[in-house]
Amino acid sequence: MTTPAPADEWGALAGDWDALAAAYADAALAHLLSLSPSPLVPGSPARSFRVLDFGCGTGLLSERLLPHLPTAARVVALDVSPGMIAALEAKALGGVEARCGDVGDMMEADDPLLREGFDLVLASSVLAFVPSHPAAVASLAALLRPGGWLLHWDWDASDGGGDGGISPQAAAAALGAAGLEAVEVGAAPFEQHGRTPLFGRGRRGVP
Repeated sequence: MTTPAPADEWGALAGDWDALAAAYADAALAHLLSLSPSPLVPGSPARSFRVLDFGCGTGLLSERLLPHLPTAARVVALDVSPGMIAALEAKALGGVEARCGDVGDMMEADDPLLREGFDLVLASSVLAFVPSHPAAVASLAALLRPGGWLLHWDWDASDGGGDGGISPQAAAAALGAAGLEAVEVGAAPFEQHGRTPLFGRGRRGVP
């Protein structure tokens, strides 16, 4: 069953989003590039590297990541907000395919855009806002190719700095329950709005 389209509350912010979230995207990219082992190493050099930017907003992280991806890599940027996707499409980023849609609905429909799987799935400041964080992690993990990584940054619910977020315990449990290996959860090495985001990652095993 297709999820009813909600009011586009996030889309109302699209015109100002690049200014509001640029520093966060810059910091998340710097963190990603510092990781070891690198999540940008293809699991299989024989196929093109594919990235899913889940909850991409206006595509700030996708835009910054493009110069660092392997040759012929493709990015699928997905968001449920029509306004955010319209702002991303206006940038006409080569190598990025923008789509407005719900990942669960797309998986249920066997959408060709998701069918090939991904070597890297990114979720920057989005998993704390979905109806079910564990269910979203399970869906995203199912889209990973063998050896692929899921990385996410979210507010830390345990830091006392504000409402919302995900606790380190909940993040680790969701990644583990999704069947991912090499699970790592901790504080991201940057601050935004006086808070240190939570970082989580896990890797799909290689048969």
